[in-house]
Amino acid sequence: MRSGAGWRRVIGAALAGLASVLVVVGTGALGGDRVADGAELADVALGWPVPWLHQDQRGLDPPLPYRAGPASPWDNATRVDAGSLLVDVLLVLAAGVVVGAAVRTAVGRRRPEAVPLAPAGAE
Repeated sequence: MRSGAGWRRVIGAALAGLASVLVVVGTGALGGDRVADGAELADVALGWPVPWLHQDQRGLDPPLPYRAGPASPWDNATRVDAGSLLVDVLLVLAAGVVVGAAVRTAVGRRRPEAVPLAPAGAE
């Protein structure tokens, strides 16, 4: 193995992990939880597929039904469930690894065979 190949794998794994964290945090920040009554505002659960961000939004008093997104953590009690956040990151990372392997396999199958060139002067 070449010396650079190991570093490329480490950097690739680090970038994949960072991308997974960004996707999970982005879905928590951009996603929403449907709230049908005032009692459900006590625990608005955000994050996908496993909710990891919980907020008490009873002080907002929105018109119901309501699509609640993340609100200010200074004004609303906020709890982050680290275990659920880790599960979400690992699920997204695993999905990325599977999709990446499928893409590499598909691209590898379409790559044409290399044809060696004849040396100069050979007929």
